[in-house]
Formats: sequence, C-alpha cells, structure tokens
Amino acid sequence: MSETSSTATRSNKNPAGSWLVASNPTKFRAEEAFAVRSRVDWSESSKAHIDVDDTIYLYGSSPISALTHMCVVEQVGIPFEERINDDDFWADSNALLERKARPWMRLRLIHSFSEQERRVLSLESMKLNGLQHAPQSRKRMPEGVAELIARELAVVKNFWWVNQGGTADRRQDFQHLWAPLTAADGRRMRHWDSLDEAKAGDVVVHYSHGYVIGSSQVSKASSPMARPADFETGAVRDDIGREVWLHHFREFEVPVELEAIPLELRRDDLGEGSPFEHSGKVQQGYFFPIVSEIAGEIFKAAGLLESGPTDGAERSEASAGDPFAQRQILLDATDGKAIVSYRKEQSGLRKLLFGTKVTERCGICAREYPVQFLHTAHIKSRSACALEERGDWKNVVMPACLFGCDALFERSFLNVGPDGVIQLQGNYNETPSLAAFAKSLEGKVVRAFTPTNRVYFEWRNNQLG
Repeated sequence: MSETSSTATRSNKNPAGSWLVASNPTKFRAEEAFAVRSRVDWSESSKAHIDVDDTIYLYGSSPISALTHMCVVEQVGIPFEERINDDDFWADSNALLERKARPWMRLRLIHSFSEQERRVLSLESMKLNGLQHAPQSRKRMPEGVAELIARELAVVKNFWWVNQGGTADRRQDFQHLWAPLTAADGRRMRHWDSLDEAKAGDVVVHYSHGYVIGSSQVSKASSPMARPADFETGAVRDDIGREVWLHHFREFEVPVELEAIPLELRRDDLGEGSPFEHSGKVQQGYFFPIVSEIAGEIFKAAGLLESGPTDGAERSEASAGDPFAQRQILLDATDGKAIVSYRKEQSGLRKLLFGTKVTERCGICAREYPVQFLHTAHIKSRSACALEERGDWKNVVMPACLFGCDALFERSFLNVGPDGVIQLQGNYNETPSLAAFAKSLEGKVVRAFTPTNRVYFEWRNNQLG
C-alpha cells in the first residue's frame, strides 16, 4: 500500500509526550520490519490518546524484556485500508484481523537500541526506576524510566554546524538536511560529504544571517536520496544526493551572534572542514564539524549552559515523561562534562536576564520580588523582532511581576510614553480592584525604560494605535 495516506496534525490540548508501547514478537516482528524500513504502522488504542509528534518507546516482550526501538509518531487516525502493507511481518494473521476496525498510527524510527543499551534499559532496570510491571499495551512514560533513558542517551560527543539562509527562513531544514554528491564539474565537496559522517544523537547548530538561531539532533544517519522539492542548490551535476533527518529542533530565545564565540576558538578550529576562515569569519559551505568547546560557548551565550565543566559525576535529568522535549545533554569536553539544559521552566532567556539572582525588581512597578514571580516580558513582540533584535535581549526584554504588571502590560492596559511615563488605556475600570491597581501605576516612570530601549516602547505604542 502507499505510504501517502491522510496526514493528521497535532492537537493543541497536550504537548508532545512519551509512551511505552508493548511489542509482542509472536504477533508482529518489529525487529525484522525496522531492519528493512524506517516507517511502520501500528494499531492505536482509543484509551491511550497518543498524538502526532509523541515519542514511542517499543518494549519487546519476553524473551527480549527490554526497550528495543525509539520512534516518533508522524500520523494518527490512519484507516486500516490505507496503512502500510507490512503483512509479511505479522507472525499472527488473526491478531492483524482483530485490529482491522482500529485506526492506525505511523511510526518513524529514530533509534534502534543496541544490545548494550538494551541491557541498561531492561525490564529489571526499569522496575528499579519506577516501572511497576512489564508494559502490556500502552503506558505513559514513568518519570524514573525517562531519567534512565536520558542518562543512557544524553552524552553527546559530535557537534555539527550547518549554514542556512533561505531554507532557514522557510523553516524547511529543521527536519532534514540534504546535499548533492558532486558539483557541476564532478568535484566532491568536503562540506557536503560531511553529512555522511553525522550519526544519530549528534547535535547540529543552525547558523543563518549572522546568528546561530537554534539546535537540533540527528535522528537518522545519511541515506541516498534525490533532491527534495523544497531544496534549492547551486549548479550541481544531478539531483542525486544524501539526506540526514533531524528532530527536536529548539529555536534559541536569544540568537547567538558570531562574536559570542571567542575569536581564538574560531581561529583554532581550523582543521579540515572547519566552518571558519582564518580571520574567524564564517566561510561559505554547508555542513561542518565543530569541537565541543565551540558548542559550549554557543549554548552558554544562548543561556542554556547550566553549569561549567564537572568531574563527570553529574548526569542529565529528564522532566516528567519526556527526556527530550524538556531535556538536558552533556557536552563531552576534554576537561569534563558540562550540562546544557533544555528544561522549559529554566529558559535561556531567564538564565540571561536573572543569572544567579534570587530576587530582582519588576521593570514596571520597581517592586522587588523573588525571581520566580517575575516574567520575561518582551517590550517588542518576539514574533515581530528581527534576529538582531532578538539578540538585543538586554533592551528588548524586561522583568515584569506576576502580581499585575505583566498582565496589564501584555493586555495593553499600560502605555509607556516617550518619556517612560505610564499612561492607562482600555477598560481598566471594569472592577474597583483592577482600577485601584492600575491607578497606582499611572504617572510613574517605568523602571526598565532607558534611551536605548525607547525604540522598542515606541514600536509597542504604534501597535496600540
């Protein structure tokens, strides 16, 4: 059957999650299926509520008794008639017929666990980390098991730099990378051939228009592929090339300008295939290896480096149920391991704005609060900021307290004049309590107002009309 059945998009009610799904080899031979194809259709359960972009960890039933594959859900709600025809892998034809009335979901293989990894992710190990019993059907990922998986998969040794322009503007290269085999004159290009060296789990940093704008991880190593329709290239001999799949793209809240990477590091990383010229500028090309020290500087500038190098004893932590959606990775540097935190509750922007402070003053009312009660408020809407403006976080962002200032500012009840003085607008008299609080701010000068961020307040005023 065709693999082009109707595509379902993720619902808005739940963020992407992780699931343990039982895989019984006496019914369906998943090992054999994934050995020859990257996608498999799996029957759904009406009680599980699995959604697009969720991560599925297949648990191989006895005698395997361990996690075998990690997959991502690409589609849900596929009718039986439109599923991929993989009847040859069904060991129990009756079990297949019993699922005829069910909808199916399409799983794309991310990682096949090695024998060594399976020993670590065995049923016994998972029971020691919070799993009550062997998965029988579908089960949300227990937090302890998520941490176990993260510890096994989190150490990253290889980092890559990809230069992107228009493809980043169209956001197409955040799911896959592609490069031709040869140029028009038949020459091979080192920066194209590097794609063949990327391995699953490697980290890629994305550079565009003078900034590192985010990072992703390689989900599948390169394979031969004709040029995708959404890729534009210069003069090449033909449209045959290689493709690398990515997942878990994370756009940095604060894009990292090139100068944030120390010049001596850019000059030192001059081995074959370096992304930098001798001057330290980015050279033309596509895909380059970088050392972990450069990756560390990038994550540090993005506010994601949680700690400096350690003695290696620290391990990564995972949030409830998903070691990747809110995850940490370890930089395997020569002087130890440094932790890069992707946890949502400690965003890169908060890390930059507050640092190690325990308390800070609200940028509007100037009252001092513990930082947990302060929000990182964009003076100019983040979606309207150009890359260089996002990088200007010291001026475009201010702390706003959760005791009223942030809500009034975000809902445009507060207008900041050209002199920084607060003016009220909108229906702030709807209740006496709201009116009293709003009136207490009227006429005061916004604490965060400066000559250098005046332009961002002016933008906001213009939007308010």
